[in-house]
Amino acid sequence: AVRILSPLPPERSLNLPYASLGHFWTLRGDSLRDRDPDGAAEAYRAAVRAFRAGIPSDRAHNLLEHQADIARGWAPAALPDDGNPPLYMGLAQVLEQLGRFPEALDAVLYCIRVTPADTSLYSTASRLHEKLGNNREALQYAAQSALLGEGAARFDRFEPQFSKAVPGDCAPVDHGTPESFR
Repeated sequence: AVRILSPLPPERSLNLPYASLGHFWTLRGDSLRDRDPDGAAEAYRAAVRAFRAGIPSDRAHNLLEHQADIARGWAPAALPDDGNPPLYMGLAQVLEQLGRFPEALDAVLYCIRVTPADTSLYSTASRLHEKLGNNREALQYAAQSALLGEGAARFDRFEPQFSKAVPGDCAPVDHGTPESFR
């Protein structure tokens, strides 16, 4: 399927085969992680390439849907981003496996923009911010996860920050579209 789709312009292509291929490569990497770390890393890099190959198609379809909605009379500011969340979450998970936390965080933040009601995304954003040393942001995303109802939000790891917290530390975060997904 990828061979058929790759020569097509993004607006005529599909992102699902790329997402599927990325998930297969991720599974391959997971299966090799303990016995062949180098093979696992190569499989994860192949997954990143597959997921990223689907992004232009996803963005093109989003743009076409926005244009059609605007033609129907919708205000541009009222249009949400559409997208294929498994494409971006798969990318985020494999980038995290590779230790590429800033890129993984960008993918998660875009996914939050597409599916803001998915509470697990806020926990993932919190974990990635924590790995990057952004404790205030990690706390904010953990709080948002808890506010949205995810019972698994863990605050014990933020105990030192609570003693130094100031009003607004747990304020909702603006999830603007990361530059890499515009």
